[in-house]
Amino acid sequence: MNVFKYTKNGKFVIKTIVTFMFFLVSGLSFTAQIVASETEVDVKPLIQHELESLNIAIPRVLSADNKRIHSVLVQLWQQWAQQFNTHPHFITLNYKEALIALENGDIDVIAVGQYEEKYKNKYYFSLPIIKEQGVLYRLKSNQNKVKNPQFTSLAIHAPFYKKDIFTDQQAMQVTFNTDLSLILGQQIPYDYIYSTQSNSFEKSKRYQDYQPVKKQYDATLIRAVFAKNKRQQAIAYNEGIRKFDRYSAEVRLGLYSAGKEASFEVLLGNYLSQISIEQQEFLIDNPVVTYGIIERGSPPYQVFEEGVLTGITEDKQALISQRMGITFKPVFFSSFDQAHTALKEQKIDFYPIISKTAQRSKYLSFTTPIGESL
Repeated sequence: MNVFKYTKNGKFVIKTIVTFMFFLVSGLSFTAQIVASETEVDVKPLIQHELESLNIAIPRVLSADNKRIHSVLVQLWQQWAQQFNTHPHFITLNYKEALIALENGDIDVIAVGQYEEKYKNKYYFSLPIIKEQGVLYRLKSNQNKVKNPQFTSLAIHAPFYKKDIFTDQQAMQVTFNTDLSLILGQQIPYDYIYSTQSNSFEKSKRYQDYQPVKKQYDATLIRAVFAKNKRQQAIAYNEGIRKFDRYSAEVRLGLYSAGKEASFEVLLGNYLSQISIEQQEFLIDNPVVTYGIIERGSPPYQVFEEGVLTGITEDKQALISQRMGITFKPVFFSSFDQAHTALKEQKIDFYPIISKTAQRSKYLSFTTPIGESL
């Protein structure tokens, strides 16, 4: 039984994941020993970079409404630039302006952004540097009302905008602010409030009018976005992220740590594994890898006819992601045939847990089954 199955042009993904799976299936204690030992290694750059000055865009909302995090971002970029003998020049733009400027060659990088599939071949996205998790609250008086999205109001309280809280979010009346008091100070309450600082919100008087929505949201992963002609700079930035002083970054951004139900986690220095030049090149081209999953059972653990527990492979993907920096994104299907077709048409990158047959091997590549020698 094979753990992952990939399209033919995804052979490198197979080799990368198989290599990491070899370590992971041996047990978490063994992994912990590797992680502990790697934290003591002084990793030298695998690629020698010749870098010039970089024009770096900082989102305008951080400059105007949140000078603390703006200052921290500038310091982090200056520290990285010093490490690679680069001279950063900072420019204040809103995110949409920055994307246009990046495409036109007016700037080289956006300091903080989010991965979007439509931009995969247009820009380079770094490893995640910050993970943001929030809680959605609904106005109690609207609990049993069905409202048109155009008349539904949503307030987002977070250091960074989150675009996927609702599938029809673009049609809603959305307010984004890093200052919770400005959101709570509105005379007409919002239908929904999404906050990454649940403790602060739940201590406010306005909280009594709301209740948490029992739904798990994917974390927002914040990345740097590089122009297409800055490939080596993007790879160098990823390299710097791996070696960054994580404690220093956490202390600087500690203001945004939240409570039990929400978090703001610094990922700098979190990717401990030493990876090859080939893997560095792959990561900058494929920061997010999609895989198919069938909507059956109780996620994340689902038992299929052959007695396979799919949640275990998801756990391993999470460990690989934590060590290597690659992001796995599930794509849901209602049947195996739909997932299989999507895989053949290269609409997804791989499908976990599938039998290898001679016919399938003509158009798909397979990983080494668990238990076999690598």
